Amino acid sequence: RPMVLSLSPGAARVCNANHLRRHANMWRISFDFWDNWEALKKQFDRCRLWAPYITQGAWPDADMLPIGRIGIRGEVGEARSANFTPDEQCALMTLWCIARSPLMFGGHLPESDALSLSQITNAEALAVNQHSANNRQLYRRDEAIAWTADVPGTNKKYLAFFNLSDQALEIEVAAGELGLGSAKFTVRDLWGKVVLG
Repeated sequence: RPMVLSLSPGAARVCNANHLRRHANMWRISFDFWDNWEALKKQFDRCRLWAPYITQGAWPDADMLPIGRIGIRGEVGEARSANFTPDEQCALMTLWCIARSPLMFGGHLPESDALSLSQITNAEALAVNQHSANNRQLYRRDEAIAWTADVPGTNKKYLAFFNLSDQALEIEVAAGELGLGSAKFTVRDLWGKVVLG
């Protein structure tokens, strides 16, 4: 019967990417990932390296989502709510979605908080993970990172901004950087489900 082959070789090496794509549906790109901001910051470089190898039916896997109520019979720490702040958790979910990492919930669903439940059920954000193409990091300027992806069959783009610093940052992308030229466009916040203008 149909099956999904998920490999967990620890941190897979990019030099094996084509072999992994031919023989598996997903493969881990890091060792175990837990609810730690410094660990999350390292995933940005890993996702950037693996983005060119995303293809339909085969995905680089940034590991499970350690959000909500976690650590129940886990290897790291006692049972607890995830250590991520709301902003850090939003960054995590946004990176996993725009990088098309498999979304496997690593928490205890019945005891999870409202934020985690709202994120894993947000159809607009999940569409980025499930139905986007040409996903890639647009740039990294010190601690400011921008990713983009195409909405297949349209002239729409997904755009994700990340601030990895501890300070507020202004992060900008010119329409030309997205291949939109001087066209006018509408911006929608997928997490807030609001049009921004």
